[in-house]
Amino acid sequence: MASFQIVAPENFNFDRPEEWPRWIRKFERFRQASGLHSKDEAKQVNTLIYSMGDAADDILSSMDLSDDNKKKYEPVKTKFDEHFARGRNVIHERAKFNIRRQQDGETVDQFVTALHTLAENCSYGPLREEMIRDRLVVGLRDMQSVIRGPDQSPNIDRVVYKKSQVRKSTHPQPPPIDNPKQPQTVHKDTCTRCGKSPLHSRQQCPAREAVCQKCSMKGHYQVVCHSKGVNVIESTSPTEDSVDDFLGAVETNTANKPTCSVTVSLNNHDVNFKIDMGADVTVIPESIFKKLNGVELQHCSRSLSGPCQKTLEVCGQFTGVMQYNNIVVEQEVFVIHDLHKALIGLPAIEALELVSRVNNITLDIPAKFPELFEGLGSLPGEYTIRLSDNARPFTITMPRRVALPLLPKVKSELERMEKSGVISKVDIPTEWCTAMVVVPKPDGRNIFVLISPS
Repeated sequence: MASFQIVAPENFNFDRPEEWPRWIRKFERFRQASGLHSKDEAKQVNTLIYSMGDAADDILSSMDLSDDNKKKYEPVKTKFDEHFARGRNVIHERAKFNIRRQQDGETVDQFVTALHTLAENCSYGPLREEMIRDRLVVGLRDMQSVIRGPDQSPNIDRVVYKKSQVRKSTHPQPPPIDNPKQPQTVHKDTCTRCGKSPLHSRQQCPAREAVCQKCSMKGHYQVVCHSKGVNVIESTSPTEDSVDDFLGAVETNTANKPTCSVTVSLNNHDVNFKIDMGADVTVIPESIFKKLNGVELQHCSRSLSGPCQKTLEVCGQFTGVMQYNNIVVEQEVFVIHDLHKALIGLPAIEALELVSRVNNITLDIPAKFPELFEGLGSLPGEYTIRLSDNARPFTITMPRRVALPLLPKVKSELERMEKSGVISKVDIPTEWCTAMVVVPKPDGRNIFVLISPS
């Protein structure tokens, strides 16, 4: 029967105390696998010191342990844990943890393992799992794979599971519906790769990265596959270019409420739209679409959601010609079931120049209102300052020195303030007297004269 010898870990690097948790874990596995844990405790301690290296004996001698405890494994190990914990810089360890991101070619599992290793020396305590979860979400290279939802669970496995699920469905294709009675027909104006119209280039085709479930070839859907087999009818499904667009209008039942609306010509038909800067697309109800003669409704592959992330029922979409004043543009218009008011979205708002963005306003207020910038600006009358009963007067006996280069400016400023009525000269001792502080203004030419009551 073959046998093998279990080798103890390499000597510990005392210059890197942050590696102690990893090294002691290796030694614990060696201790269990070699049967050392069942041996005399003094032998376990000697093996630990020998495996660590020469410096371990010096550290053990300096420990505050009795002679009996120095021969017991657990007390010695605990003291070494405390010793190397003091040698770690927690701020530095947390900085390394917080800047860690998923590297090129690094899998999610490898990234999670690295985060667990870094978190060991961060002293996060009960927040450890939540910190790893948050760092995992922030550090992932593919941020779109993070599934948003109301769940607040710190379970890391759940986040990783969802990411793997999203990766598996990066290029989904619609599920086939068996229908042997109805053969598949492809029109000349439809794409031979995805079966949709109008005809488009290969770069714009949603099936360019899809894998056929019938012949396992890349670049087309099963519905248009020319290999032998049972024909199927393609069911509509979002393509890889699908995005979630948002409609932000929220209405109340308040009567006679002011609304911001505009009448825009849509395919030569006047439609009253509500201006919605928060909407990503322009939408109309079915009743308005029925009034647009000669417009063919196309299938919609995009998902539209309302204010509460509620998915809306989209009947279809078409390219409409919109005109306001002398501006004529083409915009994608979506028809929504049970929609009460037509909404014009941000792309159409900007294209028709219905709303202008103002980044800054330049207004010369002093020139327009000069009377507000003349004189001292003091209020009429006098104000009585009421002090508490236990208030103690504050006074200084020696004035603070003023820098010689600032003396002319200080004298000029004090004369100006006295002339304006801000201050008045006092030549007799008073109970209250605060120090004066001189601060140069940013322009370098003028100064502030302030008081320092402390």
